[in-house]
Amino acid sequence: MKKNSISCASAILLFGLCLLFLQLITGCSSSKASAPAASNPVPSITSLSSNVAAGIPDIILRVTGKGFIRSSIVRWNGSNRTTTYISDTQLDASIPAADIATPITVAITVFNPGPGGGTSNSASFSINATGPAISSLSSSSAVAGSASFIVTVTGRGFSSSMVMRWNGSARPTVVLSASQLQSIIYYSDMETAGTYAITVYSSSQDVTSNAIPFTVTNPLPVISNLSSASAAVNDETIIDVMGYGFLSTSAVYVDGSSYPTGFINQSRLQVTIPAGVLSLANPSTVRVVNPAPGGGSSQSIMLYSYLSLQARDMVYDPFTRLIYASVSGTAGAIGNTITEIDPEAGTIGRSFYIGSEPGKLAISSDGKLIYASLDGAAAVRVFDIPSRTPGLQFSPGSDSQRGPLYAEDIAIMPENNGTIALSRKYKGLSPRHAGVAIYDNGIMRPQATASHTGSNAIEFSASASTLYGYNNESSGFGFRKMWVDDSGVTITSVSQDILSGYGADIKFENGRIYSTTGLVFDPETLDLLGTYALPDPADNLPQLDSSIGRTFFLVDSFSSGKKELLAFDQNTFASLGSQEIAGVSGSIISFIRWGTNGVALLTDGGQLFVLRSDLVLPIDSAAYTPGLSALSKNAERGGGNFFLTIYGAGFVPGAVAWLNGEERTTSYISDTELRVAIPSADIQETGSAAIMVSNPGVMGIPSNHLILKIE
Repeated sequence: MKKNSISCASAILLFGLCLLFLQLITGCSSSKASAPAASNPVPSITSLSSNVAAGIPDIILRVTGKGFIRSSIVRWNGSNRTTTYISDTQLDASIPAADIATPITVAITVFNPGPGGGTSNSASFSINATGPAISSLSSSSAVAGSASFIVTVTGRGFSSSMVMRWNGSARPTVVLSASQLQSIIYYSDMETAGTYAITVYSSSQDVTSNAIPFTVTNPLPVISNLSSASAAVNDETIIDVMGYGFLSTSAVYVDGSSYPTGFINQSRLQVTIPAGVLSLANPSTVRVVNPAPGGGSSQSIMLYSYLSLQARDMVYDPFTRLIYASVSGTAGAIGNTITEIDPEAGTIGRSFYIGSEPGKLAISSDGKLIYASLDGAAAVRVFDIPSRTPGLQFSPGSDSQRGPLYAEDIAIMPENNGTIALSRKYKGLSPRHAGVAIYDNGIMRPQATASHTGSNAIEFSASASTLYGYNNESSGFGFRKMWVDDSGVTITSVSQDILSGYGADIKFENGRIYSTTGLVFDPETLDLLGTYALPDPADNLPQLDSSIGRTFFLVDSFSSGKKELLAFDQNTFASLGSQEIAGVSGSIISFIRWGTNGVALLTDGGQLFVLRSDLVLPIDSAAYTPGLSALSKNAERGGGNFFLTIYGAGFVPGAVAWLNGEERTTSYISDTELRVAIPSADIQETGSAAIMVSNPGVMGIPSNHLILKIE
């Protein structure tokens, strides 16, 4: 033994000299000496956990003292034992059953390694010949919040002087026999999840048994409903959350953040949501989280407020009478979706996953398809409106040196919603333009226009063979006419003196090009038809309502700092008034018309404003009673969306058609003609539907009705 000790000491000395030699060598090249390492303390022991009886299973020996460090080692008669650092005053050592198989008294020390360190004083630990030992519990786990219950402890060496301890605290105990006793685990013992030690202590012998772990896990909470399905954004709101599995440590999360939570009972929590937390009209997710062990997050319940959304674009479908928004991936539970908004009710509806970072949207005139650019996937995807399902996804292409192509603008071919034109772009390049191409159901036609300089903004004319474009990113600007045929698309002319302006956009309607600068011209003759007097160029395309002869712009005025809705006469270009929209945060990124007198605007600040305005449609309060004379057609059962023309007399702007008592999107053509959007859902069954019309205003009296046959 002595010889071995000398050999170990020699080896340690040799190893130390080698380290010193290496340090001297490496130190020669350093201009500064290294700071001396901190010295570890010499540990000391003040007490040990209770003695144990021989022959029990593995135990954990608690060593109390001072000067302990994370690398401290508990030694059992000089031999290392697996050690867990608790604090600088406590260590736990794992003592295997073999160490305590026979009665013995052992020396316990603690060793701290160098630099410094050393071995502590010695403390005696006794393994007695007799004493309690636990082999099993009638129950070794429970869910937090459980009621108090009786536990049966099975083992050996039990006597009347013994008590069961819960984590070191005695509990009322009844000794049934030398091998069984019973005690109580209180409700209060199980309020908090964790692992607790059950032991049996003999006061007459001052001996503690081996410890059996008892695990308290948190329940998985479940929400059944909320006391209110909506909340005001400008008031502090208190909402009760009903369900089960709730704890005093449960937390209610709204949109990923926890808020002050009051514990009422196991089936009811109360959360206080401060004013300004909920965003306007963006549905929030409410969930309850219980901490580990066990626990976890409940399912999410939607909490609606009155209207905000992290979206990038939106379109309006006259058939479903809904707005569809492309929702950014940053929007939480409804991120990367096409989301429905009901502008009439001011609520957010269903969300449908569409792909990574949806952006630009285009909707077909028949209300069947939406095309969405996927800026996170360098793709375009089709969304089928009637079935509410995402469909075909395709790539606009790629360049071996410049990388993937992205959709900058989308134009759907007239009378053929399976074919689109894409203005493509590169990311991170200037100029970004990557040419215009035609795609049939995702397959590109061979001929595309050149990249670098071209049409960032595109619009089909009334003809599928003519496409218009505008270069809005380089000083050459230029309005382009393009020819579309089976081979693809080619540029036929470029005019650089009709329209200018960085970031400007164009819109084709009724043979005219309308621009965000206020300029209106004939795209074929290039004749200037007029200019709307805007205080500053609009950031978004104007909205046109030919049925009432009005054009609407939404302008963010740099001079006044106001965001204003402007109305103009579509033919004379005269101003018809303005309306300031207060409280808008950020830039306006999308602007649309909806319904008879509604507009909606989307900001990059996550706000969606849904407005009705007399500026959009002044209401004539005179008493008009329209009369119906004929319908343009009957409906085909199971057919798709279609437009129905109603003939009659006494129609006025803002007239609304009703189908079986439900309002349908109606366009005023003249005082004798209306155009009505009939969704496919209305004509799925053979039969008939009643059509009637009412004019706007409190004095509007409904018309007679006509029968639409569905056959």
